[in-house]
Amino acid sequence: MQVELEALQPLLKVATIETDALLETISHEQKEANATKDIVGAEEKLCNELAAEANAIKESCEAELAEAIPALENAVKALQTLTIGDITEIKTMKKPPDGVKLVMEAVCIMMRVSPVKIKDPAGGTKKVDDYWGPAQKSLLGDTRFLQNLLEYDKDNIPVEAMDKVRPYTANPDFQADKIRKASVAASGLCSWVHAMVVYDRVAKVVAPKREALKAATLALEKAQSELKIKQDALQLVLDKVARLEEDLAAAYKKKSDLEFQVDDCSKKLTRATQLIGGLGGEKARWSDMSAQLQIVYDNVVGDIMLASGKP
Repeated sequence: MQVELEALQPLLKVATIETDALLETISHEQKEANATKDIVGAEEKLCNELAAEANAIKESCEAELAEAIPALENAVKALQTLTIGDITEIKTMKKPPDGVKLVMEAVCIMMRVSPVKIKDPAGGTKKVDDYWGPAQKSLLGDTRFLQNLLEYDKDNIPVEAMDKVRPYTANPDFQADKIRKASVAASGLCSWVHAMVVYDRVAKVVAPKREALKAATLALEKAQSELKIKQDALQLVLDKVARLEEDLAAAYKKKSDLEFQVDDCSKKLTRATQLIGGLGGEKARWSDMSAQLQIVYDNVVGDIMLASGKP
């Protein structure tokens, strides 16, 4: 047992050193994990703030566009109900009503179709702009006319076109319900012009917000990307700490087992020493008794003879 105890004690010493080293390593790694957690927490807060900012801008844009979208949708629906026959009906008008001519003038401006100079129908030598001829030729005669209106680049309407067409939409006679009395098809075109004007006005308000939203979205995406990198780094540290804690638990168990074995062996050795010590005292007593018995044995014959009275 003494040999076993001497063999166990160095193992216990090594286990203690290894356990202490693991504790120190875990303490260091935990500090690193806590520092990374603080950084990740701050960046998560930043991402939340950026997301809130981007969402607020987006909601503002949607609120502004909510004014224009219904008019735009109604105009699109009106255009989609028109047929080539409806357009041909307008084109073939010999003497188009003033309302129809007014609508086609506005559509020509929007589609950047230039007028031609004609003699003033009211008389005199002065020449005036005429859109009806160009409208018949360049717009109403184009089989893709309606499709071109549906695909119109409403986000990039030229400023000069808007400046020219606004007086038309401000005209009390330039209303879809009034134009409908002269031509249902022209009424749909009138609604389209009104929708484009409303959309352009709103779009100019929304445009800076869209740019701000774009910038905010890019900033958010960048922050989220950087946050992901740090979150991954944090997870690596946390995984490492978890593995070290498992190693520490195993080291504690190993140390505890060795401590138990050393303690058990020490106790057994103490009891054995005490037992051997006790047995040593009995040996001396037994030796004395043996010597005394030998004397008795050596004298037994003489004692018997003396007892019998023989010389």
